[in-house]
Amino acid sequence: MLERIKIIVIPAIKKNVAFPDDLIKKLHGVTLIQRTIDCAKKIGSTVFVITDSEEIHLICQRNNIFSDFNQTHDSELIKCLDRMILLLNKHELNCEDILLLSPYAPILKSAEIMDAYNAFLESGAHELRSFKEETRPIYQVTNNTAEFCESFQKKILVQQDSLYIYRLDLQKENDQRKIFPFILDKDSIEIHSHRDWWICEKILKRKRILFRVIGNNVVGMGHIYRTLSIAHEISDHEVVFICDEKERLAVNSIAGSEYWIEAVAQNQIVNKILTLKPDMVIHDQLETDLNDVLLLQKKGIKVVNFEDLGPAAPKADLTINELYDDPQYESTNTLWGNSYSFLRDEFEGAKIKTELSKIERILLTFGGTDPSNFTLKSLKILLPYCHARGITLHIVSGSGYLFKTSLEAFLKDHGDKNITFTNATGVISKIMERVDLAICSNGRTVYELAHMHIPAIVISHHEREQTHKFACEENGFIPYHDFNEAISENLIALVDRFVSDKIYRDTFFSRICQHDFSRNKSKVINSILGLL
Repeated sequence: MLERIKIIVIPAIKKNVAFPDDLIKKLHGVTLIQRTIDCAKKIGSTVFVITDSEEIHLICQRNNIFSDFNQTHDSELIKCLDRMILLLNKHELNCEDILLLSPYAPILKSAEIMDAYNAFLESGAHELRSFKEETRPIYQVTNNTAEFCESFQKKILVQQDSLYIYRLDLQKENDQRKIFPFILDKDSIEIHSHRDWWICEKILKRKRILFRVIGNNVVGMGHIYRTLSIAHEISDHEVVFICDEKERLAVNSIAGSEYWIEAVAQNQIVNKILTLKPDMVIHDQLETDLNDVLLLQKKGIKVVNFEDLGPAAPKADLTINELYDDPQYESTNTLWGNSYSFLRDEFEGAKIKTELSKIERILLTFGGTDPSNFTLKSLKILLPYCHARGITLHIVSGSGYLFKTSLEAFLKDHGDKNITFTNATGVISKIMERVDLAICSNGRTVYELAHMHIPAIVISHHEREQTHKFACEENGFIPYHDFNEAISENLIALVDRFVSDKIYRDTFFSRICQHDFSRNKSKVINSILGLL
């Protein structure tokens, strides 16, 4: 910021209203005119209001600012300028330029106004006018047929009333004044209707919610999927993501979505978060540092943690540990258990299995990265058995799967038509709709399978996954321990029992049919947004 703006003029003419009494109606708790006065006083040395409203004149008096009240005032810009020049002379105020600030641009921030003013001073122009940049398609008509001309699709500038700067001390020959165009933020909006008012109200109520998330070849992609699913549900608020710059898997996954993401060095993450000034930080990174949580809360930032059993978990404003049905520590701010486990959007409307007459299709899936390469190991074990019985194997791997080349080479060598392979799909629910049994890792997939009513044999990648106790026989799953290629008979025996023993199969199917996670997401979202 170079300096304060010497003169700011607010034209508040009732003849120019969008609808009756709009200037004195409260928008998110503050009237339009008061919002504009507050903004102007932050950056202006002297603030004038030109108005034909006695009520607005009174508001100005209570704000201790100059007000030129006259019921005959005209709303035309040039007449406001002429009137302003007379007022400056009357008050013996000397200035080189006047900035006119519209009260109908409540989203316009003081920092953006100062950017415009500084750019105007550097340009040497006579006037600054504000514009929004829009892209319009161009069509040509041939034989009464409209055809899109891709080469003529171009950006245009649409003039706005939000901001206008007029230089008084520069005149140019033939009255040709140089106009400097200032491009407003893409989210800027002016109020011309009740609809515009409603949009501005929504924008002003927005909070900034920041997700700090991990995703790599060790912990997998579950944290990414969960946070993106939450982000999709809080569209009324601004959402940003932050990751360790080394977490390329996480960065690349989020960068492909519509959300803004910042990748910084691990030791700079907290400082960057404070710079972004969020209203809430949601950690989905396993154990969160206690000092980080306490520092954020000291700055007035709400903190939400997912899947956290560390010392910071009971100190957060809210911790959600849906993978643990039994509380692991005492806390009044922690939600426990599978009733808070929710599904990705793709499972809404998915066709849930209603019967399990026989096993014809088996799903193999071991998370976004599968660091143990259970995919290829289990395939080698099961392929002869399934081939002999005509059972189709559906293999699904994640975007971070490290052994894709080896798997594809194995599949090419065998060429079995009863094997399908899908990598990095965003619609695994479509595949789940077709299978009868699954073999999977012990992450979020077990909840998706439970919701789809598909029994599964569950293999944990590491000790942390083994602490997830939802995947048990009472819930329709068989936890499988000590997995390796040498002990192939055990896995085949489990699959064969599902295939050949109807009573056994029906028992597990009836157990898994008790689950329905369709309402859980709304409970989690309401708990999070309730903090705001």
